[in-house]
Amino acid sequence: MATNPQTDTIDTDEVFMLYAAFCGDVAKTAHSSGLSREAVEELVKQGGWEERIKGLITLVHGEQPGDVERAINRAL
Repeated sequence: MATNPQTDTIDTDEVFMLYAAFCGDVAKTAHSSGLSREAVEELVKQGGWEERIKGLITLVHGEQPGDVERAINRAL
């Protein structure tokens, strides 16, 4: 496993909150956090973030208005 210097000095909790707010969108998370896409992908893999926001991603495809917003508020 390669070491990424970008991930050594970042606030992973803050990046996770961005990842959750963007419903798992790695590109938007990378842009907002100032990290490379690869660095965010590594954090997602190491932290099991996909599994942690699985319910949120399911709600993105839901039919109830406001489901995503409520889920994001809960995640944050």
